[in-house]
Amino acid sequence: MADPVAWLRVILCFVGVVLTQLADGQPQVSNDLLFPYGNASGDSMAPVNDDGSSEEIQLQIIFPYFDLPHSSLYVNTNGAISFLQPIRQFTPAPFPLHNSWRMVAPFWTDVDTRRNSGRVFYREVTSATDPGLMQRVDVIIHIAFPGFRNLTATWAFVATWNNVTYFGGNQYTPTNTFQAVLATNGRHSFAIFNYAKITWTTGTASGGDSRTGLGGIPAQVGFDSGDGEHYHAVNESRTGAIVNISRTSNVQTPGRWVFQIDKAEVKEGGCNTVGTLMISPVRGNILGGEEILLSGPCIDCEVHDIICKFGDVTVEGKYHNDRTAKCITPPLFVMGRADVQLSINGGTNFTHKGFFVPEYNEAFSKVTRFDDTKWRESGPYYIEWTPKQVVDGEPEAENVDIDLLTFEEPKDGAVENNWYTLAKKVPNNGRFDLGAVAVKFNKTEFIGAVRIRGSLPYSNFSYPNPCPGFEREHNGSGAGQQCCYDQQGNLLNVADNHGGGTMDISHYKGCRNPPVVPYISHFYTDLRPHAWCCHSSGNMSLCSETYMERRPSHDGRGYQPPRPATGVGDPHVVTLDGLRYTFNGIGEYSLVESTNQTFTCQGRSKQVDGQHGEKGLASVWTALAMRGRNTSRVQVSYSKLWGMEVFVDDDMIDFDEVGNIVPGIEGIEIEKVANESKAYISFEHEQVYVDVQIANGVLNFLLYLPNYLKGTLERERAPWRRISQTSSLFTYGIGESYASLQNESFEPMFKRPKLENETLQTQMEAVCGESLECMFDFTITGGNAEMAAATKMVMVEYSEAVSETKPVITCGFLATSTNVKKDNVSTLAGTIVTLTCPEGYALIGQSTVKCQDDGTWDSYGDAKCRKVITCGFLVTSANVTKDNLSTLAGTIVTLTCPEGYALIGQSTVKCQDDGTWDSYGDAKCSKASEPSMLTTIAIAVGAALGAILLAIVTAGIVCKVLKNKKSNKLKLRSSLCHVNQTYKPTED
Repeated sequence: MADPVAWLRVILCFVGVVLTQLADGQPQVSNDLLFPYGNASGDSMAPVNDDGSSEEIQLQIIFPYFDLPHSSLYVNTNGAISFLQPIRQFTPAPFPLHNSWRMVAPFWTDVDTRRNSGRVFYREVTSATDPGLMQRVDVIIHIAFPGFRNLTATWAFVATWNNVTYFGGNQYTPTNTFQAVLATNGRHSFAIFNYAKITWTTGTASGGDSRTGLGGIPAQVGFDSGDGEHYHAVNESRTGAIVNISRTSNVQTPGRWVFQIDKAEVKEGGCNTVGTLMISPVRGNILGGEEILLSGPCIDCEVHDIICKFGDVTVEGKYHNDRTAKCITPPLFVMGRADVQLSINGGTNFTHKGFFVPEYNEAFSKVTRFDDTKWRESGPYYIEWTPKQVVDGEPEAENVDIDLLTFEEPKDGAVENNWYTLAKKVPNNGRFDLGAVAVKFNKTEFIGAVRIRGSLPYSNFSYPNPCPGFEREHNGSGAGQQCCYDQQGNLLNVADNHGGGTMDISHYKGCRNPPVVPYISHFYTDLRPHAWCCHSSGNMSLCSETYMERRPSHDGRGYQPPRPATGVGDPHVVTLDGLRYTFNGIGEYSLVESTNQTFTCQGRSKQVDGQHGEKGLASVWTALAMRGRNTSRVQVSYSKLWGMEVFVDDDMIDFDEVGNIVPGIEGIEIEKVANESKAYISFEHEQVYVDVQIANGVLNFLLYLPNYLKGTLERERAPWRRISQTSSLFTYGIGESYASLQNESFEPMFKRPKLENETLQTQMEAVCGESLECMFDFTITGGNAEMAAATKMVMVEYSEAVSETKPVITCGFLATSTNVKKDNVSTLAGTIVTLTCPEGYALIGQSTVKCQDDGTWDSYGDAKCRKVITCGFLVTSANVTKDNLSTLAGTIVTLTCPEGYALIGQSTVKCQDDGTWDSYGDAKCSKASEPSMLTTIAIAVGAALGAILLAIVTAGIVCKVLKNKKSNKLKLRSSLCHVNQTYKPTED
């Protein structure tokens, strides 16, 4: 008895494919393959003719095809849909085609609907008119292109050739029934070819047999842009084997072929033996645990041994369907993109290659910390997860295992990983306490991440450790400087505030030489020391005196801002030296070119369209192409279809697929603003920044160049030179070439024409104000207000950029003595900083410091805070009065008594430097009493003796005078007071 499981596998492999036996004995796919068609489905019918077509059909949407927009098409009798004109040629020509024969050819051959009852039908379908059909279209696209598994088509066009025969046939000759379905979501477009019955290939006018319709020049199947260059032909087109197309497929459904056709390169759906992997999602957690789908090879549902290889790490995969495998990403500590290879034979051959971008992003975290503030303290350490996410696409697991991934960074930059099981068969309730687990580790120093996994091996989720953002550029040493600012834009310094930036050993993006692992090295060498010194140790001196001193902030001195330039509108150019030009060439020109090839920027300009579609006598920028030293080429250009296109080395970036930030381009960051035609490009090592925006078909840009390039630029001021074809950095689209975009004979209008219409004059004044560039663009385009307004806006942004990038004078960090406080942290010229001391300290020195215009502080480091010494309250006896109440060291207090009291003791007391008074509580006030009799007598006697003595002295002086004036004969014997104030006896 046959194995029922084996039979089931066979049935599953071919589910959805129903084979029937037709009358002619040839097995064909039934009409279940086709979408509904005919009068009952609301179709229109093309005229019955030979080599004719429908009328031009105006579409409800813009259909992207070969990177170009199309608003109308023709359904041709001869098995093709064309866009620019009807196709009447009955013998299919080999691709590529010229003459603007832009076509979708499900089966281009000589059909004649006059010969039998066969007819050609067509209709438009939208999500609103036929949601069921659109859902069916989505399923087919998702199966054919797993990378578009989230795409939802909004419009489709169904064309059906039903039972048609060939020129030279009749009502009895073989017939074909086939269908082409065009579908789009407005951005991406697809073609689905359904072949219900193919029995003939050639009309008699092309050499076919009149009875069988075979031989001659058979049908052509494929796509052609009509430019003689871009096309895609299905194998065996224009050969007799094309009759078998109803039995073959590129999506493993016989009779069905699916293609993506919006880009310059048509892509076939389904699987293939060798080629490029389509990976979805293309980016995920650097710590691993991301489930990805990989499509490319054809996978046998019975025999497969799937291995995914990420760099040098191999991971066991899982069968998803016959076109797709599943793998769980391992931890990937690499810079940029990680190479991914897929094997379906156990690793014997890796036939398909692609890439995955590991990065840190909070959105990737499926395991989170509960109350993460507790994690910085003593716990508890709870983790949380969503139970339904543990097993993606499977029933919710009842129990989970919790593992800890540890990794250590050796000196050579390689990361050593080890898994430790923390708990097994834990209830899948979404929370777990890590603190309840005791684990013995082999190593003492490691960084960890938690994984929750269910019963299946591919249910792997990781917890990412958070990393703070800091400057984008990193130098060759792998180090980086954090720059942190307050709400006023002042640069913070860790010496003032722990929120200031610090010097980091390992840049979070990593570095190839020396080897620095992205994120992990930064966590290991920078975040871990900071967490220990400033959070976990409990000793703040470790933070302020150890960590911060060894990881100082940069104070901004020596910073040279970039120099801005702009190109806007018709093209108005302001060069790096601030000079303004109006440049009206048509072609491709060198805008910036350094002599050492550090950075090159080229611009493409085209003739401007007037307000009513006429060509104006001026030009506008439509594309920029750039390249740094040893970097990829980046091009930003205007597209009628997409608005803005971004190319990297000729490959157009699909932002629907990769998100707003382009991943994995070494040395370059590209970010597109969601739902806007605006992008930012940063060349990290070159320190060049470009802001590009497209408005009304015009590319406007702001270019910032670093100061170190000054003097190395050949083209930093006008005039610019036209580039050669060999030096061009540009990508050329459908119908474009270097030669077709040059016009050296173009003569523009340089003077602004006058507006004869007063209404337009009023409108221009309202739109432009005093902007000359805006006025010029308004008048040269005949009143295009949108273009003029965009020009004005960019010129305003340029003026702001010039103001914001002016060199500023900074005095650098203001160092102060211990305990001296500053009222602000600004270091710009003109800043006045007030210094104060905390309570218990007195400021000694200048209380304000000013940043002078020469970049120095007028007083630097002189002010000090002296600790205040006090002697405490001075206690005195009753009635003793103090002349002041100060208790500070050095204070002298004078003591007095009230009237009627006498002070007994020391009259002054001093507060000494040791905090004590030199005399404390000794002075007293004593009340004065009446004098005694003895005291009175003593006072009287003393007074009398004093009077006698005064009389004698006075008499002596008088005698001396008389002697001199009257007579030398007078003789007195007495004690005289001489002029030398001595007393001695004298005689005359």
